[in-house]
Parts: sequence; C-alpha cells; structure tokens
Amino acid sequence: MSAPKILLFLSLFLPALSWQAFAAPDARTSEKIRLQTAMQKHIQDRLVDGAYLHMDERTGTVRKLVPDAPHPMIFSMGPYYVLCSHFRDERGKEVNVDFYIARREKDFVVFRSEVDKRAALQRLMQAGKIKRLD
Repeated sequence: MSAPKILLFLSLFLPALSWQAFAAPDARTSEKIRLQTAMQKHIQDRLVDGAYLHMDERTGTVRKLVPDAPHPMIFSMGPYYVLCSHFRDERGKEVNVDFYIARREKDFVVFRSEVDKRAALQRLMQAGKIKRLD
C-alpha cells in the first residue's frame, strides 16, 4: 500500500478508535455478556454428538437440534431473564429455544428451556410479565 493510501486509511480508521472502544463495558453490558455466556455454557454442556436433544412429550420422539444463532435480545421477568436462540433440526428447519435464567450468587444459571413453544413467551409478554431489557 502506498504512503498516501496508508494515510487515507489511517485518517478514516483512527477516529473510530476512541478510548471508549478499549474501555471496560458498563455494568449493564457486562451483565448481558454474562447472561449470554450462561446460555451458551448451558447449551454446550448438554450437547450430545453436537446436538441439543429434545424429547417431544406427546410422541416420545427425540429430536436432534444443532445450535444455529443466539438472539441478541434479552428479556427480563422480574428478577429472572429470558434469552432465545435458533437451532436447526435434522431437516434444517429453524427451531426457537427460549432459556429462562436466574441469578445464582455472581453467576447465572438456566432453570428452564422451552423448545418450539414461542406462544408461552408471547403470552407472558402480552400480559406484561416479560419486557425487553435495554
């Protein structure tokens, strides 16, 4: 890269590197990171051959769900939280999984997961029991 191109690049790039880019996250951001980490740890700890297993209570069929992408949104439910993640089943169909999380001392723990039951979460939201965490 020539000197003029380097200078142009630096003049465009360096202003984006403010001290804030290197600052420690605020308390709310840190909490969100810890919540996402708790969900990811829960998922990883339960994978069997790379799949999150879920048994359909009605049929007894066990579905293998492969983690796809976590949602960035976090919901609060009083002192509890709800995080969501996309999975894919054996046919590639997207499946939503909602994770209910509680604080345990300085950490967080998943105490319930709902596979493909988005209606339950939506009912709680409509009733005002769950709100989006900003």
